[in-house]
Amino acid sequence: MSKDIKSDHKHLTLSDRIYIEQALIRGDNFRMIAQALGKDPTTISLETRRFLEWNDGLYARNGVNDCAHYSSCDVEYLCGLCELPCKNCLSNKCTKLCPSYDPIICEDLKSPPYVCNGCRIQETCQATHYYYRAEEAQKRYKALLS
Repeated sequence: MSKDIKSDHKHLTLSDRIYIEQALIRGDNFRMIAQALGKDPTTISLETRRFLEWNDGLYARNGVNDCAHYSSCDVEYLCGLCELPCKNCLSNKCTKLCPSYDPIICEDLKSPPYVCNGCRIQETCQATHYYYRAEEAQKRYKALLS
């Protein structure tokens, strides 16, 4: 832990998590959030990544196969409902059955802040979305405690 951070070493509270969510929406980085909460930036980073939630992007929401391997896929008949290659399956169940399924993920999610909370193009983005939601993070944290 950084020497300048005077933390009480207590767990994050719901109000801390709400602050993190709002700060991510504003576009604050982990260092700014950590400084405001008196925590180490690593704590904020770990918290954000530990309690990610994902939502399907436009591809999946519109019933289109959103697998990153779509163009090279040669898997067939996983769902047993159609006689099409899985990449053209109309039921879109193949994505849930395929062991090679890998959703299309925005390149911005591979670096901090790892979430779409503050992204300006999230409404039109076709990739899978990852979010940090304070109340859901608190519920999952409490479940992990017991």
